[in-house]
Amino acid sequence: MTLTFSTDFNIGGISAIQLAPCYGFDPVNPVPTLLPGYTWDDVDALPESAQLTEDQTQTEHGIAYSYGLNFAFNKKNPALATLIRKYHGTVAVALVTDNNGVQCYIGSPWGGLMLHQTTDTGKKYTDQNYVALAFTVAQPFEALMF
Repeated sequence: MTLTFSTDFNIGGISAIQLAPCYGFDPVNPVPTLLPGYTWDDVDALPESAQLTEDQTQTEHGIAYSYGLNFAFNKKNPALATLIRKYHGTVAVALVTDNNGVQCYIGSPWGGLMLHQTTDTGKKYTDQNYVALAFTVAQPFEALMF
């Protein structure tokens, strides 16, 4: 196998994020399949605020995979607060599409993403009032990519 420098189309950033509760998936099917009555929540984050990171670490038990999904919204509002409450704890699975069209699932029915929320109103009129969300997970398997 030869690794070569890629000259393919390559753009940074995330184009789409969808969230669903991890308990809404068929735990037997290896391909993430939502059970009847569950749907994906589309995330309309601030432009250029979303990022997906991956870290692979060799351990004595094999490779550990850690993922981080970060994005932000303009100011807190009732609809956003309802969505955030739905995903508190370790209950989210994310379907992330990057700007190159590559999609991956992070989290699983056996281990959802942990949510961390930061809200900042700013101090003066010109400051940005925003809500930043960070989802993280450490899992023993690589994210499913397609």
